[in-house]
Amino acid sequence: MNLHSMFRRSTFWRRLLRSVPALALTLSTGSLLIAEEPFEAWPRFRGANGEGIGAGVNLAPRPTLKNSLLWKLEFAGDGNGSPVAWGPNLYLQSAEENGKSRKLIAIDALKGTIAWEAALAGRSAKTHAKNSLASSTPACDEKGVYSVFWDGKSLHAAAHTHQGKELWVRELGTFKSQHGAGHSPVTFDGKIYINFDQDDKAELVCLDGANGKTIWLKERQAYRSSYSTPILRPLADGKSELVVASTAGATGYDPATGNLNWDAKIKHAKNALRVVSSPLIAGELLVFGGGDGSGERQMQAIRIGQSDGTPVWEDLKSFPYVPTGIVVGSLLFEISDKGFLGVYEVATGKSLSQTRLGGAFSASVVLAGNRLVLVSENGEVFFVEPKPNPDKPASLALNEPVFATPAIYKNRLYIKSRKTLFCLGQTNTAVPNGEER
Repeated sequence: MNLHSMFRRSTFWRRLLRSVPALALTLSTGSLLIAEEPFEAWPRFRGANGEGIGAGVNLAPRPTLKNSLLWKLEFAGDGNGSPVAWGPNLYLQSAEENGKSRKLIAIDALKGTIAWEAALAGRSAKTHAKNSLASSTPACDEKGVYSVFWDGKSLHAAAHTHQGKELWVRELGTFKSQHGAGHSPVTFDGKIYINFDQDDKAELVCLDGANGKTIWLKERQAYRSSYSTPILRPLADGKSELVVASTAGATGYDPATGNLNWDAKIKHAKNALRVVSSPLIAGELLVFGGGDGSGERQMQAIRIGQSDGTPVWEDLKSFPYVPTGIVVGSLLFEISDKGFLGVYEVATGKSLSQTRLGGAFSASVVLAGNRLVLVSENGEVFFVEPKPNPDKPASLALNEPVFATPAIYKNRLYIKSRKTLFCLGQTNTAVPNGEER
């Protein structure tokens, strides 16, 4: 069965489309591309199934804050987690600067006003300089919003209705890592999945979205704390599998039972590297990799579904440690931590071009219609046409540090700095050629 037929017949996609009601999709070499309708949800880290692909954003050809900023909302707290969206609201997590509490915040996506806040427990704790005490991204479905938060000692999961009522809170266990926490949940078919990976222990946890009780738990090989967010993969029989990547390698699980479908152990080139970026599906390939602060990198593509971890291709130098790339057709776009935009043949790993954007990057790449959006740590937003040799990109400066990945919702672009949420779109100060009135 070809990929297009699998897409049309898959129970997985029917379930996903029920979660994202007005989604219109086309399939191109294993990557989901937007057709005509905008996403009606951005339900998890990097949107539907973590693909990072959204509808076009109404921006001037040469965006500036004057012609593109619809609103901005400043927070008293701090956090590197990304916004998600469902219905009228955006959701994000925040931590007070003294570390004594955490918050789940609901924001009206069009007005930029706070709809409600829910307090979560917290204490002060040490993190990496580029991390925060609120670096997790929530997940949503039609029944509510689900968050994972670190109170400074233990990792917890929580569920709230879209009106802010607490449904349940679960302690998952003590968390240990030299860098702090930043695990983001995934929801599918009424279940919540958390890749609970830490320095001396690794588990994949499945919770019941209705009550927070454990449905199943699978131990994984522990190395160094990884922060990769799982993705779901449609199978030819209409079922689906949960794909997880960490230092140990990549694994496919039955999302209903936790039964192992395949397990591809990574062959470490030198050291066992931390996996921060999330895996990408490109047709029959799974692209994933790791790195560390020393500059060591290991990115590879394997044939998905096979326990033989021998890579189809591998790169030990060029790929990022933290940001997740994106697949558009036959091309793979990656932004390195040091600000080089690399374009690769996804089938072979062959480098097609390298463009220096400037600055350091932690935020992952997203596609808004026909433009890649990349945001540097100093708050420079780049808009790049996704082609083998990109032209010099348009950009605008937010002038605030950004570590969170953008969200795309209702033809608007939402970017969170450490303390401010920016909403970008077409303002009435712009004229067709992009000049300001």
